[in-house]
Amino acid sequence: MKKNEYLSQGLDEILREYFANPPGLIRFWQKGDCTREQMQIWLKHFYHFAISFPRWLANVAGVCPHQEVRKILIRNMWDEEVKDARTGECHVDLLIRMGKALGLTREEIVTTPPLPTTIVALNTWDNLTRSRSWLEGLAALQILERMNDPDTAERLGYPAQLNPKVWEGLNLSHEDSAFLWVHREADKAHAGGEAAYLFKYAVTRHDQENILQVSRESAAAMRIYQDGIYHAILKETRAEAA
Repeated sequence: MKKNEYLSQGLDEILREYFANPPGLIRFWQKGDCTREQMQIWLKHFYHFAISFPRWLANVAGVCPHQEVRKILIRNMWDEEVKDARTGECHVDLLIRMGKALGLTREEIVTTPPLPTTIVALNTWDNLTRSRSWLEGLAALQILERMNDPDTAERLGYPAQLNPKVWEGLNLSHEDSAFLWVHREADKAHAGGEAAYLFKYAVTRHDQENILQVSRESAAAMRIYQDGIYHAILKETRAEAA
């Protein structure tokens, strides 16, 4: 087996398992018939992930000894919190803009309390990027970005996580929905670059096994997180229908 074949196949297997049996939220999206109210719920709870992600990148960058890796992590943080060159705004601000277009206020978005499942997932990612090696922390984040990369899903024979019909039915302008397409393009670039450094620096089988283990833990946290949001959507939808 070639040097990186074990790691590459292992990561693909984790992604296949996720794509083949996606969380309820992803199956919900893939139907393409979500209402504006349902997407408001999703956005308020996704905000907790979006505002936390740059901190996890910083956790990894802070202990990484390799400048070339730190550069890509800092560029990722810049896109998330300062300015993405594609639009001139950071990803968090783009998310809030989309929320406003859906009828939410900034205050409603930033003050929505996290679900218990969200807290479990956020604490998991904070722990994975704080208490493990920089290589394992990087692995925990890059598996999440590869999940959101439609090219990765297509390569493995599965549909992308988000059906464009979801947003077409909400009548959002290209500008107001910029978070979606900007984030998707950014994840393509980030996931590819980060994966390349995993392959470069995971020089032993022990390193590769640790990367696969932390990737499984991160994928499990994402499932918990997304299932929590899905159940929140169902709960509020049923309450409105009652």
